[in-house]
Amino acid sequence: MVSKLILDDVFQFFKDGSWHGVEEVQVKFGIDRGSAKQIIDFLTASGFLSFDEKKDSAIIHPHIQRILNDEF
Repeated sequence: MVSKLILDDVFQFFKDGSWHGVEEVQVKFGIDRGSAKQIIDFLTASGFLSFDEKKDSAIIHPHIQRILNDEF
């Protein structure tokens, strides 16, 4: 199921600059928790997101958000 996700859709989801929980990612993309966490972990390791373990949520880095919103 994860392979069907389009990276652009994931970035569009996070580009609002708000915190999004793992469960919210699951619901939005219709995937299980493990797959949602894999996506978040990959984007965090790649420097696109920050993950807060206590909140179980991720947020996009401001510089990536500016690029996605064409605010160079």
